[in-house]
Amino acid sequence: MTAPPDDGWDQALAELLAGQSEAAPEAAPEAAQSAVLAFGIGDKRLLAALLKGPGIAARALDADGMGMAVLDDPSEQAAIGAARTASGTLRGQQVLLLRRGESADPAAGDIQAYLYLDGLERQRISPGLVLARSPQLLEDLLIDPESAASALAGAVDVTKLSAADAIAIIGRSVGAARKAARGRRSRGRGQDRPEKSE
Repeated sequence: MTAPPDDGWDQALAELLAGQSEAAPEAAPEAAQSAVLAFGIGDKRLLAALLKGPGIAARALDADGMGMAVLDDPSEQAAIGAARTASGTLRGQQVLLLRRGESADPAAGDIQAYLYLDGLERQRISPGLVLARSPQLLEDLLIDPESAASALAGAVDVTKLSAADAIAIIGRSVGAARKAARGRRSRGRGQDRPEKSE
């Protein structure tokens, strides 16, 4: 035969349950949104200069030959507009938009990836596949802002770059590309010439 519970049992159980509800973890705060445009332009100053003309507000940086522009406005509509504008301005240049945050598309995950070319969305890409093949900095910019803080400190702010500086940066880049192309052509012609016999 079991003994009847003492009078304090109900009180002890109520205190235990109240203590557990007080210790229950609070819901984690919603992660901040972020949006990054990725380019095959490995020079952050040149990237910032190219984004100055169309007025894309971002901070430009580079890693491992990839240029990245962290958009000042990471909302879905603004990020898509920036990707369209950048790819429409830089004709022939593929622009990858990676964005973390809620999407109007119910099928989209927490991170979305879109490829733009000539102002049009060409395809949606697996964000995991993109991040696996990209510099670690790109993932940090989207997911771990603390790890990306030191890189962002050295970024070029497009809005603070003057139009004159942007034009000068682009001009130097075009001049360097032409000089390199002339050098390749002259080396190629030199190899085609037959050697003189003595």
